[in-house]
Amino acid sequence: MEPAIDSLYITVSSGKFSGNAYQNSSNFETQLFKPVTLQKELYEVGLVQIIYKPMQDIFNGRQHVHVFNTGEHKAAFHMKVESTITHTISRFNVAVSSTSVEIITHYQKDKSVLKLKVPYKVNEIVRFEEDTRRLLGYEKLEYPVEENNTIIAENEYNDEELKRLQGTVVIFYVVRNPNLNKTIEIKQPYDVKSINDFVTEINVALMNEKIDVEFHAEAPKITFESKDPKLNLQFSNEINRILGVDKNHIITGEEAEFDSVDLYRGNKLILLESDLVEHQIWGTTCKPIIKVLPQSHESIPLVNTFFHPIQYMGLGKSDIKSINLRASNESDEELILDKHQGITCVFHLRLRFNV
Repeated sequence: MEPAIDSLYITVSSGKFSGNAYQNSSNFETQLFKPVTLQKELYEVGLVQIIYKPMQDIFNGRQHVHVFNTGEHKAAFHMKVESTITHTISRFNVAVSSTSVEIITHYQKDKSVLKLKVPYKVNEIVRFEEDTRRLLGYEKLEYPVEENNTIIAENEYNDEELKRLQGTVVIFYVVRNPNLNKTIEIKQPYDVKSINDFVTEINVALMNEKIDVEFHAEAPKITFESKDPKLNLQFSNEINRILGVDKNHIITGEEAEFDSVDLYRGNKLILLESDLVEHQIWGTTCKPIIKVLPQSHESIPLVNTFFHPIQYMGLGKSDIKSINLRASNESDEELILDKHQGITCVFHLRLRFNV
């Protein structure tokens, strides 16, 4: 008996209405208006045309940076008071290596409240050496740095008491948050195309969390700087892939360099799968791949490609009531499609020549 259909074209799109849901995924199913029944052994199928908007994302979805400390970090400063203090002088400078630190006094009703201004960030912890703590009137062992980078003493001082500070050496430590252990999310905007943009996204996320580290873009490499030698950073697998390091890689110390950065490493192909075709061997797996395409990261408004000659494969099923389509990269991650364009494919079903 001769088959009833010699040739058939079917168009599927992720931008089709399905009930009340508007499909916009790279893994979608299109219901046919009229089901088709074919003897699958007699037919083959090929991709005629594909329309989609090029992917310009470096990584899909949210990635993260895990920041943590291996232990307590202290910095000791020896400060010598160099100025004579009276209630008519509101502040005086003290030498702390090359860093300028101020002791500020606020005069009110024959008394002065002493503040220590330090070059540290709000909420970092300062711990005083015992003699310094008593001298400056700090009753507790540790104090958080407050707004305007100051630490306020509980005691009040008169002029004679302030004068006694002249010539003394003041010692304290900064504890750079030994309990630091947080995960910072990075959500990449779609216009990130360069190493500079990639580094900016990471730096902004770290800065927003007041993490005192910075990455520098020096294409094709990235360098890392930290003021805290005990700070550790660990990236999500997708970012490690871009940096070209092992997925369990941890940045430790004050400096690091990544000299083989590839924003699109491992994601240079688009795999188009459909249940309309037979499964084939792909690496160590078996997938119904109908086409492998180069993934474009250029600023092209729209890709509209016709394939000639068409590569035909065996038909995957006889009762065609719906067609499933999945677009992914080489890491088997589904592509993020433009929400207005999606992806559209045209298939050609025909009789096998040797039938």
